[in-house]
Amino acid sequence: MANNTVMLEMDKARNLKYTFNTLIDIEEDFEKTIAEITGSMTMKDARTLLFHGLKWEDKKLTKEMTGNLISEYVENGGTFKELMETVGKAFTKALGNSAAPSTK
Repeated sequence: MANNTVMLEMDKARNLKYTFNTLIDIEEDFEKTIAEITGSMTMKDARTLLFHGLKWEDKKLTKEMTGNLISEYVENGGTFKELMETVGKAFTKALGNSAAPSTK
């Protein structure tokens, strides 16, 4: 696993990674800056962030499939908060600072 990825155990071991281009894709989806996005998030926002972090490794992944992965993750004993903390860690690696998504 590369230094800029964070492993996430879901249906299988998956690696979250946010590159500069991924961050731009996220801003385009949200029509907001990363700073605006990370202030407060909806469930849809969280799914979109996770989708963008996983799609580099799974080109066939869709947002709907990502939502199913989130549901399975929680059904198998994980918590949504843990999931968002993992997304936050991957964001921190991408941004090189503490401007990661809020896990509140």
